[in-house]
Amino acid sequence: EKHHRIVATVSLNRATLYELDANKGTMHVLQTWHDEAWDEVLKSCIFAVDKTTSDPLLIVAGKLGVIKILNCKTQKMQKALVGHGYGINYLLNHPLDDNIVLSCSDDESFRIWNIHTKHCVAIFCGHDAHRSSVVCADFHVDGKHIISCSKDHCVKLWRIESLKQWIADSYHVHDKSVAVDEDNPNTEHNKH
Repeated sequence: EKHHRIVATVSLNRATLYELDANKGTMHVLQTWHDEAWDEVLKSCIFAVDKTTSDPLLIVAGKLGVIKILNCKTQKMQKALVGHGYGINYLLNHPLDDNIVLSCSDDESFRIWNIHTKHCVAIFCGHDAHRSSVVCADFHVDGKHIISCSKDHCVKLWRIESLKQWIADSYHVHDKSVAVDEDNPNTEHNKH
């Protein structure tokens, strides 16, 4: 299928989509998007699918700390998620729901977002968290564990029993106030 031959890159303030031709060993540019912010330096990109329209989405982030959701069909920015205090180093889709995105930042935190509702599901930071830029993280398939690594030379394993419920709740957001999880005071999630 065609969507299996699509790849993306980011560089400076530009994201580019390519289509690969494995038989010929070539690729060609399908579309290019330029961020209006001349000082943006995009560092990471991932794909998702819009839950309402089924349009393909490219999610990008970088130096300015804003996650931008680009609609590949309309070739326009669809949403922007603001919350990190510094640049974003890495983006990752949840293994079971590509509308759930994890972002790692120079602000010493990583966050989980619902890109469909623009809701920040959780923020991982604080006293027992990283002390420098978070460069990478990954979900475990059990949905209860996340591993993160940072420039502080630490790798941390996070056990969050209620993560699956937080994700489910993020699709029904009404009250956007923030509460602290009693089981892990270094993790914030939005109360519903």
